[in-house]
Amino acid sequence: MCHPVIKEPRLSSRQRPAAAFVPFPRDEIEQSIPSRFEQQVRLHADRLAVKTARDVWTYDALNRAANRIAHAILARTDRKRTPVVILVEQSAPLIAAQLGVLKAGKIFVVLDPSHPVSRLASFIEEAQPACIVTNAAHLDTARQLVQQTCPVINVDQLPAELSDENPGIFSAPGDLAMILYTSGSTGRPKGVLGDHRSWVHNAYNYTNTFQVSCEDRATLLALGTSQAMKNMFMAILNGAAIFPYEVRQRGLDDFVALMKREEITITVMGASLFRSLADALGDDDAFPKLRLIRLGSEPVQKGDLELYKKYFSPRCLLVNGLASGETQTIRFLCIDHDTDIAGSIVPVGYPVEDKSVFLLDDNGKEVEAGQVGEIVVKSQYLATGYWRRSDLTEAAFRDAEVPDGARLYFTGDLGRMTADGCLVCLGRKNARVKIRGHGVDLLEIEMALRGLDCLKEAVVMAHQNRAGYAYLVAYVVPVTLPGPTNLTLRQGLAESLPDFMIPSTFVVLSGLPRTTSGKIDRQTLPAPGRPYRDPTRPATAPRAALETTIAKIWSEVLGNEAIDVYDHFYDLGGESLQAMRIMARIRKTFNVDVDLQSLVDAPTVAEMAVTVGGLLVRRDKPACCLRMKVPHGEGLATHTGLDHARLSASSVVKRCERNVQAWY
Repeated sequence: MCHPVIKEPRLSSRQRPAAAFVPFPRDEIEQSIPSRFEQQVRLHADRLAVKTARDVWTYDALNRAANRIAHAILARTDRKRTPVVILVEQSAPLIAAQLGVLKAGKIFVVLDPSHPVSRLASFIEEAQPACIVTNAAHLDTARQLVQQTCPVINVDQLPAELSDENPGIFSAPGDLAMILYTSGSTGRPKGVLGDHRSWVHNAYNYTNTFQVSCEDRATLLALGTSQAMKNMFMAILNGAAIFPYEVRQRGLDDFVALMKREEITITVMGASLFRSLADALGDDDAFPKLRLIRLGSEPVQKGDLELYKKYFSPRCLLVNGLASGETQTIRFLCIDHDTDIAGSIVPVGYPVEDKSVFLLDDNGKEVEAGQVGEIVVKSQYLATGYWRRSDLTEAAFRDAEVPDGARLYFTGDLGRMTADGCLVCLGRKNARVKIRGHGVDLLEIEMALRGLDCLKEAVVMAHQNRAGYAYLVAYVVPVTLPGPTNLTLRQGLAESLPDFMIPSTFVVLSGLPRTTSGKIDRQTLPAPGRPYRDPTRPATAPRAALETTIAKIWSEVLGNEAIDVYDHFYDLGGESLQAMRIMARIRKTFNVDVDLQSLVDAPTVAEMAVTVGGLLVRRDKPACCLRMKVPHGEGLATHTGLDHARLSASSVVKRCERNVQAWY
């Protein structure tokens, strides 16, 4: 049981300006997204709407940009309510494009340009769009994807004569607004259908629960996911300012600077990114305006609560919850500095308005408090179903036997209810897991692995390391032993899967264990052991203070006790969020200026020691040598404990010179 938790948010006067909050009237749920947005434009035309490093737009400017895109779509398509694909990176034009599609009476499908072209092509084939909206940076990719089967609209080169007035296209609350694509068990993308009503209702719940006002300033980190939609609509349907930010490209240091410089009040992110953010914070980092941190998309751990209490003010509220594209948000747990959680699992909380939750056993009967059952949601505000997948829709959605039009959605998640109605989520029933905030179907990854010429069989499982990260382990049977390396398999999968779907660890087996009936026995698969290491190379432990310190950082972040100084970061199961955490700790420990590119250039502990050692010597050589207990003037190879057979003194010097030139 959670004790004491906050069933209702306690927002102090310091957390929000009392005069700024305007409740979202219940009777305004029954409208379209553009209708509510245009209302905010009339109220807040000159207020900041969206700001990035490149663009600063008021609500009037955002509305006019969206209108021009809407008129461009209407000029190139018919008036049918059909999908329009958006292929634009995280930016102000992306928000304008989404609004523009809705204003044109269409259904938007946001695709991440960083995904492999083959994966984007599968989404295009599934969506069958009327047109594709992109920008100059991704124009060639867009044209390659559609092969002249539909128009391509470049938002960076719209005709000058296009009107920037509201197009006046009416959308009913029940009309489709978006298709949110996720991983599918058959390798075929699964598109969740969202209508205007359900997403306006979600904004209604966020607004009134957390008293979101036009004076709030929110970050936007996710792209094309249900989390991104919730965060975006929470802001722009209330006259608040939103700050899109691409963490993968710009890193966490700039994000921390943005949070302080722009006086961010609300930020929404996955729990793993939150841990990476904590690693990037220094003792002097403070966010006096931040009043709400919403963690989502993946399980929250008790250690996350300690990070929140350590780095963030008591004026800031931490919120856990449960949501999906099919249901939007169904539970909230509000946590402050006085909150204590009993047990090892952080609950997902208490009901939100108009979303009922039941826990059913395998026979469809409701279980008692404390017992485990499948989480089933009843509401009038659920997704319509799945795009062109009536089979999946019928399996997951059912009409509730009530007169108010509510429906049931069987989530596939297991849960347990406490005596006071607090929901604890216990994970999936099937092969679907959450990795870095993304819903991933393990069967899709298995199909991709089986498509590699070097493998005969493959099974994928999700594990959790000592650092608390969920990660993917692939058990593979190669055509010939000893089998391909981690790096080879990663490169093969990268042609069809995004980074978050590529397993961190590969376990090579001579055959997969099977039950007496011939099925793969997943329960007897061995625990993942040591990552891949070249069998011709002997193990090499850290040999000097600098390597030892760096190896300890790698070990803590990667959840791997024994780090070989020549192990490649990716062969250790590393991924992008862990890379950010490692570099943040390197900066804090050694007070040197390194970024993610430094890890790309130096992907082993030995090479990173050279990089860091070069920066230390360049900054203050005598002090550096003194700290590391190395006599002044002794060679850097000795200072870092590098293997001379692998890196000669001259190569060490050259590498250091390159690093020094890169930074100074």
